[in-house]
Amino acid sequence: MKCMKKNIYKIIRNQILIISSLAGIIGLKSCFEEEFVNPRTVDKPMISTYLAKIDSFSEFSELLKITGYEAFLKTYGTYTCFVPTNEAFAKFKVRKGKDWRDLSIDEKKNIVKYVVIKDTLSSKTFSDGKLSKPNMYNHYLLGGSTIIDGVSKYRLNKFATITKTDIRVENGIIHVIDEVLEPPASSIAELIENIEGFSIFVQALKETGWYNTLKEVSQDTSKMVWYTVLGESDETLKKAGINSYDDLKARFSNTGDPTSPDDSLNLFVRYHTIKGLYFAADLPMQTSHDTYVQNEVIISSATGDSIFLNRQLIADVLELGVSVNRFKSNYFAANGVFNSLNDLLIIKSRKPYPIYWDVCEQPEIMKLPGFRTQNPSGYEYLFPYPTSEDGTVTWTKMKWKGGGNARIGYKVCDSIIGPSGITYPYESKRFVYNDVLFLEMRTEVSSAVHWIEFTTPFVPRGEYKIWLCHGMKSDQRDVRTMTCDVYIDDSLMPTQFYNWCVLDTSVKEEDYEFLGYKRYIYDDMPCPRYNGLLPSDSKGNFVDGSVYVGRLLGKVKFATHGTHRIKLVALYQPGAPGDLRIDMIHIIPADMDQIWPKFNWKGEKIYKPK
Repeated sequence: MKCMKKNIYKIIRNQILIISSLAGIIGLKSCFEEEFVNPRTVDKPMISTYLAKIDSFSEFSELLKITGYEAFLKTYGTYTCFVPTNEAFAKFKVRKGKDWRDLSIDEKKNIVKYVVIKDTLSSKTFSDGKLSKPNMYNHYLLGGSTIIDGVSKYRLNKFATITKTDIRVENGIIHVIDEVLEPPASSIAELIENIEGFSIFVQALKETGWYNTLKEVSQDTSKMVWYTVLGESDETLKKAGINSYDDLKARFSNTGDPTSPDDSLNLFVRYHTIKGLYFAADLPMQTSHDTYVQNEVIISSATGDSIFLNRQLIADVLELGVSVNRFKSNYFAANGVFNSLNDLLIIKSRKPYPIYWDVCEQPEIMKLPGFRTQNPSGYEYLFPYPTSEDGTVTWTKMKWKGGGNARIGYKVCDSIIGPSGITYPYESKRFVYNDVLFLEMRTEVSSAVHWIEFTTPFVPRGEYKIWLCHGMKSDQRDVRTMTCDVYIDDSLMPTQFYNWCVLDTSVKEEDYEFLGYKRYIYDDMPCPRYNGLLPSDSKGNFVDGSVYVGRLLGKVKFATHGTHRIKLVALYQPGAPGDLRIDMIHIIPADMDQIWPKFNWKGEKIYKPK
């Protein structure tokens, strides 16, 4: 009996071991097989198939069949579909006074095209402003958060609320909406006329003839001319002492004929129109916008939740500019969008002024945790290798291209505790703000950057001298040399940039300026290595610090206001990549002092001693 029990135990034990082994083998096999699963074999329905199975989407499902769009939403692809419920179609019937089935076939197709985007947009991509991709009607849907019954909701075109998000199907994403969206029917001119409280501005549009221009809507949406109109309400104009259209005409019409393109009122109205489509949140996404007044632009920026136009710092004086009324903006028409202003917007007369730009003030650099953090060990960050096929990396205000192992970096130089416990840059590393953009350049070398291009801040039209301010690798001056061609807005400059340069302190600064060089650093800090202030004469000429050089890239005349591109292209040279440490770019009116002010490591301007 004991023997039989023992044998039964062995049989059971062996069967368990066999089953466990088989499970392990099957599990191991499945682990490897998971890497080779064809995503198209996953058992998920297509958009059309999914909608056909849900009763609450039967109306939209029928619309897809009638319009012929059911078939392509059953095919593989990447789509985003904002699907109205049956209740949404019921509200549509009440609002329109007719059923959607009574619409023409083109109107039915437009409803579908208006809510389908040929890309996958999850709710994580939603923000205030236009969605990142246009719909099949070639319009951008406007998104924005709003509070409904104390709960934050996301709405499209200020009308349809998204009630359910991110339904994943085989060929895209479905979001559910509570209203039927349609392409806007009215022009931007007609839309503004129907907004209450803008009668003075509307009359100005009509009296200048600009209303008729804004009324034109192309039937071919792919050839649509988009307008962004900025306007002041009657209330805003009254704050500026303008109580009627006659007051506005008296203030701005210098010829008495507002229809004349040279009349100041005509210019006033055209300056209020930006080329392109920009909802309020989109305005600060770029520095300046072209208007319909030749060579005149509007500068845009954002501070917190506030959006400003023509707000800028000039010669250390802040011009407040005009704020956008976000609560009375984003009115979307067939050919544009209307945004309301809180203040009177007038054409800004801009004279050339100097721009001293620290190139480390790139959005991608400024969000680093160690940005301009001063400490004894310094801070250094190497940005990832290029991931695009051609090796190009694109930032907000900078582009560069290199080999597969090319990198650029950001460095805050190491510091030392000086007198009274104050932190100072260590020894001769004295870049402005003690930080620098560094890279190695050489053409045809996989570890080097082949070219780098900067997009400048806004520059008023005028004639300027442009300087690239850079420093040596160290005070030993053991820099590897390199030469670059220089392009400004695609125009090749006559002068090449050469990174190795030491300015002889015995040479006058005026003489160096004549040759296209300048010292831009003003060393006024205590430094233990030099036992006190670095030596300089009464005129501020340096005895040390001459490895920090401003190199004249060219003299350029800009015909229009706006941003510009400065590009360095490495030339072929044998040997290792050349070191380049870029600190600042100076864009100075040609008739102004090019040498002063200088800058200390704190970023402070030091003006010429009197």
